[in-house]
This record gives sequence, C-alpha cells and structure tokens, in this order.
Amino acid sequence: MFPPVPRCSDAFKERFKTRTTVERANKRLFTDYAIEEYDSRSVILRTALATFAAVNIHLDAWVKYTGFSITSLLKTAVA
Repeated sequence: MFPPVPRCSDAFKERFKTRTTVERANKRLFTDYAIEEYDSRSVILRTALATFAAVNIHLDAWVKYTGFSITSLLKTAVA
C-alpha cells in the first residue's frame, strides 16, 4: 500500500521501467483482460482466452509502434 519509494516520484518511475516483459504481459493478461475471472473449468476455453489476449496485446503494441489509426483510414476511404 505504501512503498518505500513514493509512487509519484521520478525514482519510482525509473524503477517501474525496469520491469521485465513477462511482468508486463502478466499484468495485461490478469489485470486488463481478467482471464482468471471466468468461471470455466475447460482447459480449451482458458487457452483460447489467453491466446486471444496475447494476440490483442501484440496488436496493441504494433498499433502503438506504427502509429496506425483506423480513423484516418476511414476518412481516406470516405473521401
């Protein structure tokens, strides 16, 4: 709740940047996509949810890297 380094400080931001890729991916899977919240005992469903979330994480990173925007694409298609 109260870490030794305050969350709003520059030292915390620098420390937070050192997280590994696995930590970032796990945060996206378990917090953002909440794949543990589903009440399913099916291994196939859990695997599908994790796969879809991983693909979506990859697409999010790709969109951020390339700067792709669907709105600009739609504007050029309409014009």
